[in-house]
Amino acid sequence: MSWDRRHSLAFSGLWRGHAGWSLAWSSALGSALPWTPKTRRQIPTENALNESRRLGWTENTNLSLAWAPPLARGAVFGLEARNLFDFRTDALATVDGYPNPVSKTLYDDYGAYRTETGLGGGAFWSALPEGDPGHWVAVHDPRLMNAPRALRASIGARW
Repeated sequence: MSWDRRHSLAFSGLWRGHAGWSLAWSSALGSALPWTPKTRRQIPTENALNESRRLGWTENTNLSLAWAPPLARGAVFGLEARNLFDFRTDALATVDGYPNPVSKTLYDDYGAYRTETGLGGGAFWSALPEGDPGHWVAVHDPRLMNAPRALRASIGARW
């Protein structure tokens, strides 16, 4: 199938040390996902272009460190990092515009913007009725990108 990721490679591991320490690691590499180029303000009619281009490859690494002191009666202290290396790339080329009946539903402005400019993040086409030739207005839609690095500290209890 042409719509899927062609190659993926994943690693994961868990290490439990003495004195209540544990370390968990997971990494995943993925080849580029496909997307369909679109034309500005036209309903797509050419099926040969479906899934004919690809986004960039992806990488995601997560790390979790936990410490359960032996004398703390079930208390657990933790640190977690998601997307440890802060690898930012496009996850999608476009998203559905529901419930808006025109923008991103009737026409695929995000796909047309990527096709015309080579840029991700989405945009909409703006043209004023007074003879303005029109221009793209970038929106930098976060739904199209992989999530940035997230760090979290935790305190918990086991019982």
